[in-house]
This record gives sequence, C-alpha cells and structure tokens, in this order.
Amino acid sequence: MIITFTDQSTNKPTSWQWDFGDGGTSAQPNPTHTFRSTNDSQTVTLSVANAYGADAKTKTTIINIGKACSHRKYTDPRDGKIYAVADIGSQTWMTQNLNYVTENSWTYNNDPANGDAYGRLYTWEAARAACPRGWRLPSDEDWRTLEIALGMSKSEAIDDGWCGDDQGKQMKSINGWHNDGNGTDSSGFNALPGGYRYSSGSFDNLGAYGYWWSSTKYRDSRDWFLRLHYDHDQVGRYHYNKAFGFSVRCIKD
Repeated sequence: MIITFTDQSTNKPTSWQWDFGDGGTSAQPNPTHTFRSTNDSQTVTLSVANAYGADAKTKTTIINIGKACSHRKYTDPRDGKIYAVADIGSQTWMTQNLNYVTENSWTYNNDPANGDAYGRLYTWEAARAACPRGWRLPSDEDWRTLEIALGMSKSEAIDDGWCGDDQGKQMKSINGWHNDGNGTDSSGFNALPGGYRYSSGSFDNLGAYGYWWSSTKYRDSRDWFLRLHYDHDQVGRYHYNKAFGFSVRCIKD
C-alpha cells in the first residue's frame, strides 16, 4: 500500500526525519512510502527541528495495512449490483455507498449517474431496511468501533461534534473532494462525498460533504449519523432529522 504523509508541524521546522516502522525513512517534509507488511497496523514517527529545538510524534494504528488490502467483491442478489468489500479492524464493510432502489430513496439531483458514483440518499426509515440480507445499517456503536480501530480514543469516539484527529482523512477517498479536501484512504473505507437531500426535496453539497446514517435512534424525529467534510480531517458525530436523505454504508452481520 502506498501512503502519502503530510507534515502538520507548527513553528516552521527546517528538517524532518520520518521513521516508517518497517526500516524505511525519509528526510522529506511530505514523503510517500510503500508499505509491504501484512500487519494490521504500522507505527510511524516524525521528528522535526528548527533553530530553537526538536520534537517528535509517534502515531500507531494509523495505517491498517493487511486487512484494508483484503478487498473483494459482493454481488447484491436483489439487483445484481457489485460492491467492493474490505475488512477493517474486526469489521467487514462495503467500501461503496449503497445504490439499491427503495421507496424514499433518491439519487443526487435525481440523476442516475450520481447513483452509480455516490450511491443513493435514503431517509432514516428507508435506510434501516435498505441493506441486503447478511448486512445491516451500522449502529452508532459500529461507527465508534471503526473510529477506534483507526486510532481514535474511546473517550473521543463517544463525543458529539468533531472527534479524533485524522480518522476522517484515513476514511476519505483519495480524490473527489472539493478544494483538495481528499483523504489518504489508508483505512480502505473509500468514503465519497455524496451530499444530502433536504426533506423539502432539494439537494446540496455533492463533492463537499458525506453523511451516513446510523441505525441508532436519538430522540423523536432525530437520529445519529456520521459525517465527513472536505475541510475537516476529523470525524463528525451528530444527530439530524430522519426525513433528510443521507448515504448508506452497509456492514456485515
């Protein structure tokens, strides 16, 4: 797996030393490295220095190499559509948004080509029943398990709002996000920004935002969902009106 690293250090460092944990190193600020290990994770350390001193940061479980690379295909028997599938941590996910036609689901701007690229947008009630047999709409706990597998702390994973540090960047696809807001897809999740549909019937934010339903209720007319934005590397956890149209990503039972 080829990963591009980006230095986000402050105070204008003048030298860099990356240790990729597999014998590889680099003195570039934003290097690219090829991992050939079959381990589930890798430890990477960056040391930076300027005229005033030096500092280092070590990151673990940031790159789920072995399992994220175990891509395979699943054919939905209901309509014959084929989805990529990957093991991430202890879970098995479809790595494409669902594009199965149900009542109360739509393609963005009602254009079928957007369904092929980004999947359909479902109300919460439609999303609960949309995944094929043997798969399910992920619960809020399922989403948190994924985030923790990508290095987020348990305490952060239960917070509302933006959580973690770069877990969203690990989940986002390597292209397709506005204003160079692409991710590394080092998780193998391949999140694409499918936008959303208002309950009024209009659509917004294709290419900028991706919102995915959780099966977990919040209260009354609102339910939990996960969000990724082009301008955030973090993962958003919040609740919203269940009549809105959000994407669906299925997890295996």
